[in-house]
This record gives sequence, structure tokens and C-alpha cells, in this order.
Amino acid sequence: MKSMFKLVLVMLALMMVITACGTGPNESGNDQDQNQGQTGEDPVDENDVSPTDDEEDEGTTQTVTLYFSDNELMKVYRVQKEITVAEGEQAEVVALQAWIEGPDEEDLTNLLPPDVVVEYVEDKDGVAHVSFSREILNANLGSSGEAFLITQIVMIMEQFGYEQTQILVEGEIVESLLGHVETAKPLQAQNPEDFEQR
Repeated sequence: MKSMFKLVLVMLALMMVITACGTGPNESGNDQDQNQGQTGEDPVDENDVSPTDDEEDEGTTQTVTLYFSDNELMKVYRVQKEITVAEGEQAEVVALQAWIEGPDEEDLTNLLPPDVVVEYVEDKDGVAHVSFSREILNANLGSSGEAFLITQIVMIMEQFGYEQTQILVEGEIVESLLGHVETAKPLQAQNPEDFEQR
């Protein structure tokens, strides 16, 4: 009877040892795999990391010539300015937008209302077709001011290889922007050297 009791005790002890071995912390053989399964996270693949905003293409910087009048509307000057052209943008449009923003020099002035928008620039048989929003018609200028305004647009386009520019309002040809200078036909660019550099 005692030997039978000892045999039962030995068998229970062996079962406890075997059970303890089977429920160890590393049953799968890899703690890291278990942890990943619990958190639901996959290991980071360096190829999957997206570029930060700093690493994205910020565009190309180039120097363009803009034209502005003096405050007394006596003369038009040419001014060098750096612009940044992002991918998909037209340098011509970015240059005209920089012109609309106005000069950095205090003795030069912007002739346009601040809400004017450059809608597009299109090449048609070598003639630049430049479309502005309707707000350009609200410029408060006399005949010399309107002439300066048109000259500035045409001369900005000249540096991009356009000897002639057709000014449009919302994509349409208008007889005149402000009633003093005809704009129904393409306007001829002058020699940039005719304008004093600032």
C-alpha cells in the first residue's frame, strides 16, 4: 500500500514538472514575436517611411525682372526679384503674381488693386495670352497710369521670349482696360534697356 502511495506521488510530481515546462514564458521560442502579436505593430521598414515636409521639393528659385512705376507715375523701372516656382507652376504666372504683390522699394508703386488674380498664361503662335481676373478693371488710373500698367505686363512677358502680349480679362479680349489704351490686339514689347535698372 505504501509503495502504491509513493508511486502516485512520483507520478503527480512528474506531471507537475511536465506541465510547468510546457507553460513557460517562451513557448513559441520567440518573445519578440509574441509581443508583436499583442501590440498589433509590425516592424518598421525603412523603405516605407514617407519624406517629411522639409524633404519635399520646395521648387526652383530663379531671378526675374519686374517693372514698377515711381510714386509720381513719371517713369517705369525694372527691378530684379527672386521667385520660387513649384512643380507644376508656370514661371510666367509666378512672376506676374510677384509683380501684383508690389515692389519692395518704398519709392516705387503697384498700379493694381490688391485682389487682382493672374488666371493663366498661354502661348498662342508665339504670342503670350495673359488672362487677369475682372478686378483689373477697377484700377484707378488715368491715361499715363494705364499706359504704364500695360507696359509693365508686356515687359514682364518679354523676358520669357514673348515679343507680343495679348491682355485678357477672364479669358476674353477687351477693347481697353480702363478706357485710355486699346488692348484689342497684341501689344509689342520694348527693349528692356530702355528702362532704368533699380
